[in-house]
This record gives sequence, C-alpha cells and structure tokens, in this order.
Amino acid sequence: QHRPRSASSPLAARRPGSDVGADAGGGQMALGASCSSRLAPKLSRGLPAPPAQSSRCRRWCSAAELSAAGGPGPSWASGGPPAAAASASDSAPAAPPLLEGADEQASGDARPSQPRRPAADAGRKALFKRLHSELHSGRAGPADVRQVVDELRRRSLLHDPRDVVVTISALGRAKLWQEALALLNELERSSSEPNVFVYNASISAADRGQQWQIALALFGEALRRAVGPDEVTYNAAVSACSRGARWDLAVGLLGQMQKGGPKASVVTYSAVISACEKGRAWAQALAVFQSMLEDGIVPDRIAYNAAISACSKGAQSTQAAELLAQMQAKATKPDTTTYTAVIDACGQGHHWRSALALFGEMQRGGLAPTLVSTNAAISALRRSGRVDLAMDMFRSLEAQSLQPDAVTCTTMITVCALGQHWELALSMMAAMADDALRPDILAFNAFVGVCRDASQWQRALLTLGELPRHGLSPISATYKAAIGAVAAAARWVEALHLLGEYSCAVHGASGAGPSAALLAWDAQAALLEDLTLQSGIVSRACHDGGRPEVAQRLVESVREGSRAAWRAEFRATGAEVAGSE
Repeated sequence: QHRPRSASSPLAARRPGSDVGADAGGGQMALGASCSSRLAPKLSRGLPAPPAQSSRCRRWCSAAELSAAGGPGPSWASGGPPAAAASASDSAPAAPPLLEGADEQASGDARPSQPRRPAADAGRKALFKRLHSELHSGRAGPADVRQVVDELRRRSLLHDPRDVVVTISALGRAKLWQEALALLNELERSSSEPNVFVYNASISAADRGQQWQIALALFGEALRRAVGPDEVTYNAAVSACSRGARWDLAVGLLGQMQKGGPKASVVTYSAVISACEKGRAWAQALAVFQSMLEDGIVPDRIAYNAAISACSKGAQSTQAAELLAQMQAKATKPDTTTYTAVIDACGQGHHWRSALALFGEMQRGGLAPTLVSTNAAISALRRSGRVDLAMDMFRSLEAQSLQPDAVTCTTMITVCALGQHWELALSMMAAMADDALRPDILAFNAFVGVCRDASQWQRALLTLGELPRHGLSPISATYKAAIGAVAAAARWVEALHLLGEYSCAVHGASGAGPSAALLAWDAQAALLEDLTLQSGIVSRACHDGGRPEVAQRLVESVREGSRAAWRAEFRATGAEVAGSE
C-alpha cells in the first residue's frame, strides 16, 4: 500500500539536517521534516526529539503529576502545551476528522485475549457499551469516564490491546490524557506489546489534551519501534503539529508520506493545510493544496475551506476568490464557513463591494447568514469606512434573529468612532456588561478612541480605570488613545501623568524592559518611537494649558533620552501639582 516516490519528485528531495529523529532500524525512516523547497523553504526546527531510551518515554504520566504539583517535567516536554486560543473564530474551517476510525481500529492485529467466564464477559460488555455509547452521545463527562475506567481496572479487564485502544480513546475524548498515557504505560509493563492502534489512540489522547509535544514524542517512539505507522498515525501527528503552531513539521510529515510512507489522503492534506492556516503561512498552504491536486487527490469542502481561510488570514483576497470560483466549478458546494472566509479576505483588501456581493450570493444560495458571517461583513464595511452600510448590517441582526456577541459590539464601537457616534458606543459597552459579554482590550481601546474623538476625556479616563476590574492591562494603543483624549482638552496634568505611566510600562518598573502586556502587542523599538511621539503631544498640551516651562523641560528630557531624566521630571511635576492642590 505504500507508494514510493521517484527521486525527481518535488517532495522527494531531502534537506540537509532535516532528520531530527534517530533511525531505530536499518529500514526505519527517520522522524525528520523532509519536503520540497516550494512547500517549506525554511524548516526552522525539527520535531521534539523523543527520549533516547523507551523507559524515559514512560515518564509522561509522572511528569504530568509533577507539573500539576509545580515540579519539573521531562526536558522534551518542558515547554508544556501551548495556551488555548482566546476565542476560536467560527469563520475558521471545520477541523478535519483526523482520527476518523481510530477509536475502532483495534482489530485482527491485536493479540487475542484469554477466554473469559460468561459472567465476567457480560460485565465487560456492559462497561464498554456504557463507555462507548454515553461518550459518543455526549452524556458522559470526564468523571463518568474515569469511573468506568476505574471499574475496568478493578476487575482486571484491561489486558486485551483492543480493549485498551477503546479505553484510551474514551479517555482522550474526555481530555483525560494523563490517565490515557498511564494506561499505555500499564500495557507496556504487561506481556502485551503496544501496536499501531494503541499508539494512534495515545497520540490522539495527548493531542486532545493540548499536549502536542508529548504527542510528537509518542509518534517518534512508534517509528522507532517499527509498529507500522499508518495514515491515522501520521494524521494524528499532523494534528499535534497544528496545535503547536508548527506548520513546518506538518509539511515535513507530508513529505515523509510522499517519499514512501502511507498514502496521504484528502484528510491528510486538509490537516496539513489547516496547520499552515493556523501558522498564518498562506503561501505554504496554497503550495500544499497544489501538491494535493498534482497527486490526483480531489479536494473536498474541508480542504477548500482550510486553503481559503489561510488566504483570508494572509489578506489574499484574490487567491481566496479564485479558490471559491474553482470550488464552485468543481461542483463542491460552499458553506457559510467558505463564504465567511472569502468575505473576511475581501474586507482586509478593502473590497467592500465584493464582500457585500458575496454576502448576498450566500443568501441566494440558500445559506442563512450566521453571526460570524455577519460580523465579517460588518468588519469589511468598517475597514472601508462605510459607516452607513455597517449600521444597516448591524440592524439586520434582529431580523435574522441573531444576538450580537463581543466581536459584534467591538466592531460596532470602532464603527462609531468613524461616525462620531459616541453615545451609541457607550450603549454598546453597557450592552456588553448587561449580556455578560466580557469585553476584551480591543473593545476598551476602541471605546477610548471614540471618547477621544468626541472630546469626552473624563469618560476616557474612567474607562482606563475600569481595566483592572476586568482583569486587563492597558497596551500602547490604550495609552495613546487616552493621552490623545486629555491632550486635546489641554489637560496637561492628566496627560503628563498618563505619559509617565506609559513610559514606566515601556521601560519596565525595574528598568529591565517593557511590561509583558506591552510586549505581547508591540516591539520595543516601535514602543519607544510611539513614546517619543506621545511626548510631543503631551508637550503641546502643556503649552496650551499655560505651562510652557513644563513643555520645555519635557522636550529637553526627551532629547536627552535619559530614562532617569524622564522619571525625575514626572516626580517633580507630580510634587508641584500636589503642592498646588
């Protein structure tokens, strides 16, 4: 079933240094990232190297316990799982069914179990039926799954690898990855040797538990043990690469499959394209899509959606529209996810007419607009400054029986800034509080900007003071909007105070560097440039407020570029203001 590639194939060429896993056997292929230059021009790093000895690979469960207790984990998992996305956009393509059939893969290759007594066999069947039916129906939670697994352990019913596969899969679906890998550990200590189906379920469990590094380490161990990794194994590893934002490794795994591994299917290609999309590597996503066509694989809707979404995140509206046209020509019916991604791409390219045309085409095709697609259309109109049309689109939500969410309100607040409707922006912020929608820092930044443009400096300062109550810290855009609001009103004292806070945030309270909140959004060089610009705005406010001497001292301290001079000026001015009060 393996399909060897010729040496002339675009994906057959190996890159120097791309092998990152040890070759456990003479014919065993290494776990490296090998792909063509057009798919991955630069593979920065290889897959996390599995432990040198298999006994070390059995430490993941104890490592998880140590991590929970605050202790160190193994070196190959020291980074821990990546943080979950704050809000996964519904406009992203649906995740491909990477492990379809993995839960039921335990079949003839598994070692047959010993004959069971009728009563024990009946109890076993009842437990596994409960484990399978309740989990797939959504009625079972982690506690229910753990209870059934504990009962299976108590009755010593987990000796057959086929039963272990079903149990590990159930634990993985319940996000109980520690228990799943502990079960793999128990199987390895017994007389049974884990097969490819056990590894597939284990890799999936680690991936579902956000443990992408452990999932890749398990994949490396499966390669070294020569258990015969199949397409499901590779798909699970690609999913882990996607979760870890390592599109380069996902492309490398695809290159391995094309060089002689298991035949890649449309599911595999969709997963690799999705990994590129998550890594905002739109060019690589399109290259993988083209490679799929060259291999004679017919893309399905999931593959198209992943490629279009990658173009959307890369603001490539032309490529997104071409993919949509190609999709329709191939009689592959687009869904709302498809249209939403293309509308978003058009919006980023300031093609608001195309975005509206697609929104109408979606409705004429029998697809009802979703909140996500409507948000994308409103955002497209906002980017092009079409305030009136954006307002009309927002009002259409009620006719569509759609309830605005935090994204809708944040976008509409920025629309209000363009149209100088600060009262409407205020009602949006109030509506978010009433509907228990947690506004993020973008919503607050937009509202402070509206207050600045409406000369509502008091409201801007009040909003800035509310950030800690919401667990938020101001970023550079927050400070700039607030400084602009008070400076426009010649409130030089407040402006100087905000500039001092901004300076301390940029340089760090101890002088060690910018604060974490600011570093998450801007580079330090850009922050310092912004700080210099804001000092000019504050200096003008001081001059307009009748304090030219303060403005002059501020200009001199900025020219000197001394952090100590900045802080001394802020302290001196603060003491002067306090004395006058």
